[in-house]
Amino acid sequence: MKMKTITGLLIAALLFAFAAPVFADQAVKQELEVRLKVGSTQMKVGSQAVKITPPYTASGTTMLPMAVFTQGLGAKLTLKNNKVITLAAAKHNVVVTIGSNTAIVDGKKFTLPAVPAIHNGVTFAPVRVAQWLGAKVTTDASTQEIRITATAAGTATPETSGIDSDSGKSQIGDSYYQWSMNYPTGLSQDYQSEDGDALVFRDVKQEYYLGVSLETAPGTLTTDDKRELMSKYLETGETVLDRRTVTGTGNLSYEKLVSKNKLGFIYESRGIQANGYFYIVSFGKKAAAPSELAPYTAILDSFKPIFNVNDRTLKDLSKIKDGMKTLQNADYGLTVNLPKEWKANDKDYSYPYFETNDAFLSTEVSSLEPGDTLEAWVKRDTDRFRDVYLEPYRKMEDAKPIVWNGKPALLVKISYANDTKAWWHNYQIYAIQGQYRYYTVFGIAEGQNDQSDTLFDSILHSLKLDYSVVEKNFGLITDDTDLADRAATVTKTSHAYGYSLALPKFWFGEKKDFENAQVLYNFPGGMLQLQVIPDVKSVTEYMAQLDKYFSDKQASNPDIHMLSNTTVTFAGKTAQKFVVEDKSNTDMYPNVDTGYVVEQNGTIYVVEGWYYLANATDFVKNQLETAMNSFVFNP
Repeated sequence: MKMKTITGLLIAALLFAFAAPVFADQAVKQELEVRLKVGSTQMKVGSQAVKITPPYTASGTTMLPMAVFTQGLGAKLTLKNNKVITLAAAKHNVVVTIGSNTAIVDGKKFTLPAVPAIHNGVTFAPVRVAQWLGAKVTTDASTQEIRITATAAGTATPETSGIDSDSGKSQIGDSYYQWSMNYPTGLSQDYQSEDGDALVFRDVKQEYYLGVSLETAPGTLTTDDKRELMSKYLETGETVLDRRTVTGTGNLSYEKLVSKNKLGFIYESRGIQANGYFYIVSFGKKAAAPSELAPYTAILDSFKPIFNVNDRTLKDLSKIKDGMKTLQNADYGLTVNLPKEWKANDKDYSYPYFETNDAFLSTEVSSLEPGDTLEAWVKRDTDRFRDVYLEPYRKMEDAKPIVWNGKPALLVKISYANDTKAWWHNYQIYAIQGQYRYYTVFGIAEGQNDQSDTLFDSILHSLKLDYSVVEKNFGLITDDTDLADRAATVTKTSHAYGYSLALPKFWFGEKKDFENAQVLYNFPGGMLQLQVIPDVKSVTEYMAQLDKYFSDKQASNPDIHMLSNTTVTFAGKTAQKFVVEDKSNTDMYPNVDTGYVVEQNGTIYVVEGWYYLANATDFVKNQLETAMNSFVFNP
């Protein structure tokens, strides 16, 4: 049984070390050795192999996942405010904070060589923490393994259930998703999804598994629906041993699925529909037969689609409070509270970027140039905005002073549209601290405007960024967009097709290999495309095809018009120039398409540029026309 794959940043997958494993053999005090490698998914605790998230290197130090401290060294972990971690082992107490380089070791303050961070959904801390917990850290030169040795007390088998990090807690649950169950003594939390809709608990030796996940299910599911949902969680090659409908305690009906994977794990999973969700709770262990799971059915029986807020023995693991959740970026030491629907997008962006269908939030950091000021920076940015949007398609409020993350800043609210109907509103914050500039943008679509100011105020007050983390993690970061000379050009040459042209340096090449038959560049307000078409033998033939294409489109779309089709001189040759206006806002934003079709040595060249009507400023049109007319054939 595998957990559902969850995308986005996993903001708090912290490993809690609770009661000693109920499943472990009774032991005595012994010498403990942990071996692991940077980049390896396995650590060895004595002779036992344990799967972990791979250690990595940051700021010249090795970063270890919490599992090394909790499962490897047996440290107890407690969490406060979703970021302050306390590890206790061998009479030592170490307190670290996600995004901070300060540690408190046995009551004394120390500086960490790198900040604790969330990486690939798991919390990491520097290897130095192991030393502060009383362990000795060396490197085995022959294997390049990191060797951690310590004296550890073995685990005895307790008969009572409890959560060491929360005195008096004997149950876990989620107040947002409305479920609870007995705490699985001897297992520690190994994974929690960004929204908290999937959790996994495991033991040190990875021999036992408990998972809770859920799917949204507002309507009544049939038996087949429920079984299909549960089957989605089966691993490839996992064998179903038993599948049935069961009426359990209190007439609570559930779907039961027993399965066995290729590693010898047998799972019992139960599917329960309630509260608009379909809950799947699974317990598994290495076993020869399903009957070996019988002693552990009590943990599955304890699951209830209920969360009693008045039960003081119940630990709330919910990520979502009052419809909000905390998202973070460890590299920037940034945290922010956002609505549940928001996700972190660290796939497409190298800086903190959070989004939903109709809004986004981003923060970028760049180096402060000598002599630059906050006011000059804002003026350059707002001038660029005016240069690329016509007045009917843009609105802008004057910059006003605010306090952002404890520092003076300027706020500029701009609005823009590509058709004067679908407006987008950006709240842009500019701040300077030390040698860095901080640029934060909250953007939201017009349809959400009634709540945009309220949400922006909430974000403004909840967003926290640790300047010391930025100063520690980053060096020189040049903002090439802000500092670019927008009049500067670079000449591009195609040796294969024998032409050259000069393009503005700040344009972005989407297809920029000039030895290929097609080149495509984007810029604020439009794009330029160059095509070499060897299978068309004359300009007349190409224009006939083009005329038919636009005639067919115009027949079904009256907003498309061929404005002109004239004979001109282009690149020193007789050519055809066409201009087409498309106001339909279907395939593209409303735009004007201008193209030059010219023949050289029996080959057709088409140099074509688009500017959007919203961006039809003199700056945009002149720059595009200049770039197109720079096209020449090489001698």
